[in-house]
Parts: sequence; structure tokens; C-alpha cells
Amino acid sequence: MVNLILFNFRLVAIIFCLFGLTRAYAAVWATVVVDQAIIYSDIEMSSEIGYIKKGKQVRVGEVPRNNGRLLPIIINQKVAYIEIQDIQTSTKLEALQSASKRMKELAKRSDKRPKRVALYGGSFLASGSAQTDDGDELEVEDSSDLTFFGFGIRDYRYREDGVEAGLKSGLDYYSATENDTTFNFLTISANYFHHIDPMGSFDIMAYGGISLSPFSELKNSDLYTLNGLGYGAQGGIEAILKIKEVYLHLDFGYQYLKLSGFDFSKISNDSDYKVDFTFMGPRAVAALSFFYQ
Repeated sequence: MVNLILFNFRLVAIIFCLFGLTRAYAAVWATVVVDQAIIYSDIEMSSEIGYIKKGKQVRVGEVPRNNGRLLPIIINQKVAYIEIQDIQTSTKLEALQSASKRMKELAKRSDKRPKRVALYGGSFLASGSAQTDDGDELEVEDSSDLTFFGFGIRDYRYREDGVEAGLKSGLDYYSATENDTTFNFLTISANYFHHIDPMGSFDIMAYGGISLSPFSELKNSDLYTLNGLGYGAQGGIEAILKIKEVYLHLDFGYQYLKLSGFDFSKISNDSDYKVDFTFMGPRAVAALSFFYQ
């Protein structure tokens, strides 16, 4: 009598599991296509409980698990999991593969590395020179040895392959005043950076890149305002210190900038030339940054 009750209980349990698998997972038949298809006890694939040989038909669910890698299967009256790549389903294979692909893409997006944004202020100690568009050097007292002060925003994008390197882009605005003359310029920069020695809360990176100036301005009180365009290059070392949820950056580098097209014929009938200004020198920047997705 006891054996009959146990047998009936097991039969009901098997029927219940099969019914649950069919309803919850919309089960389909599949054939094992590898020599040994490993069976896992959990979705994380942390425990192997056995294998099924090639050619054997099994009943599996249609809803992928573990980012599209697994399908549920009933083994010894319990739900286990088998890898999709180890089986060939009799129906709806394309739908399964499509769902698996979509889930993998979603998982890949969620695993993307966070980006970093920084707000900063800095100074640029520039030694300047000027020349006409004919190549003649000019003596322009106000253009030499200027100290520019500025601010801006930077964005750090890390490589997705795990390498501690990436692209640092920035939008900068700098200004310098000497006597009655003011120089302003806006630059857009792109730099490749690489971490030299990551050490947890303290880090050092080297960088180098190019910059474009879509706007520059030379003003002399209320007498005149001239505009130009430019380009340049920069490089340096950046130290990063983590302070709770934000990061302190100390950037020491060297910058070259050439600004062209300042038309002096607009302010004097005796001047029919355009002037190019060249600035180069050390630059120091302090910034605060944080990560975002």
C-alpha cells in the first residue's frame, strides 16, 4: 500500500513538472547535437549534475535563460538547464535563436563601461608670436608671454575591450588680458589617453591629441574686435585621486595653438594684411569628475 502511494505520488510529481514545463516554458522537442551536452542545476551554470549523449531527444522550454545561453529541461523530476548551442530543436529554432541573440545584445549593452565627465578650471602660460599672412614677423608686445585662464568640460570614453585607455574630448574657453588688449579663444579637443599605473584610489594617465578653435577674438578696449580660427596640439600627464564618489584631476601638460585670420585692414587703412598668432607653453588644470552610464 505504501509503495503504491509513493508510486502515485511520483507519477503525479512527474506529470505536474511536465505540465508546468509545458505551460510555463511552452516545451518543445530537441535533439542533442554534441557528444555530451552538460546539464546544469542552476541558471548561473555553477553546478554540473550530468550530461546527455549525442542523438538523444529531450523536452525543453522555449524561453531562454542566462542571457540567452540556456533552456530549461526536466531531469529527475526537477528543473535543470541545458545550453542552447548543444541542441537542435524540432520547431521554432529561428525564434529561439532570435530571442537568444536579443538577450545577449541587451546583456552586452548593460555591461558597457561607464563614462566619465569632468568640470575644470586651468591656466595656460603662453609664449606668443605674430606674423602676417605673407610670413613677416611682427613686433606685437601684447601677444608675448600671456597667461590665459579658463574653464571647460571634458568627457572620457573608455575602450570596451577592458583596456584602461580611451578618448578624452573637451570644450575649453580661455582668456588673457594684457594692458588694454584681451585675447579669447574657444577650443574643441580630442585626446587619446592611457592609464600608466592604476593603483585603486590613485591613478596616472598620459594623453596626447589635437584641438580646433572655431572661435578666437582679439579686442582692444572699445577700439576694435577681430576674429580668427585656429588649430593646435597638446599632451601631458594627468593624476587622478578618488575622493568618495568624485575624482580630483591634476593635469600638467604642454599646449601649442595657432590662431589665424585676424584682419587688421578693418581697423587701419595703412594695414592691408591679416595676422596669425602662435602660442605655446605649459598648461595646468584642476578638475572634478564623476562616472555615469
